[in-house]
Amino acid sequence: MKQQTLKSPVHFEGIGIHSGQNCSITINPAPENFGICFKRNDNDAMIPAVPQYLAHTLRATALEKDGVLIKTPEHILAALAGLTIHNALIEVSSEEMPIMDGSSLPFVAALKKAGTYTQDSDISPIQLNETLIIQENDSTLIAIPSEKPSFTYHLHLKENWIGAQTIHFDPQKDDFESAIAPARTFGSLSEINYLKKNGLALGGSLENALVLGESDYVNPTRFSDELARHKLLDLMGDCWIVGRPIQATIIGIKSGHALTMKLVQAISKTPSYLKIEDTRKSLLKT
Repeated sequence: MKQQTLKSPVHFEGIGIHSGQNCSITINPAPENFGICFKRNDNDAMIPAVPQYLAHTLRATALEKDGVLIKTPEHILAALAGLTIHNALIEVSSEEMPIMDGSSLPFVAALKKAGTYTQDSDISPIQLNETLIIQENDSTLIAIPSEKPSFTYHLHLKENWIGAQTIHFDPQKDDFESAIAPARTFGSLSEINYLKKNGLALGGSLENALVLGESDYVNPTRFSDELARHKLLDLMGDCWIVGRPIQATIIGIKSGHALTMKLVQAISKTPSYLKIEDTRKSLLKT
């Protein structure tokens, strides 16, 4: 597989789902071995999307370097993963990304319209020598060594009417744009007050989230199992922080961003990842 970037920049403007503030981003082409990097235009800080800069936040993914944050990049990263774009400079107006419609579809559509450019250098996938298992309470993430990457997510909300949903995605066979990208972030009416008291979901609405009521969805679904599909979308986006395919069957069981961060950090300690990072750093210096 060869490295890929964009043929031309793409721009997005919208609202941050947690801050409720207007924000904008521009995804630019980048040279070989650059990886994915965010640039804060308000302070010129550069924050590479690599495991060492992962930062814990409630209900979202974040990157932090020298005290400067990038919040909620997972839907953008999922779009880049789905289109296998390895190199991009993402300029952002503030710390939070625009939520758009709550899915990765607007990003995928614009990136496809801009087109991808195949670069000269190869991209080496991450290879695992053993199965990785990350557990916390009743949530589990498993990465099983495999010749080809694939993702499975099992959601089980036994405390309400949703019950269980399971989705499998094989990048070799399935179409990310139609099967996963349209799935939106979700939340329940019962937790809105709690989220807002904690400074979250201030920009959430029926226009950018699927909302669960007491016995049914408040707004129409795009898939019967949209919740599981969105959780898989988040999983793919968080895993793209390593910047390349992971040769593993990755299975999420009731897992979220915090658990995926631990998996990505475990993967970043494997010999395969360390070798690739050493090569990338050496190439960037030259």
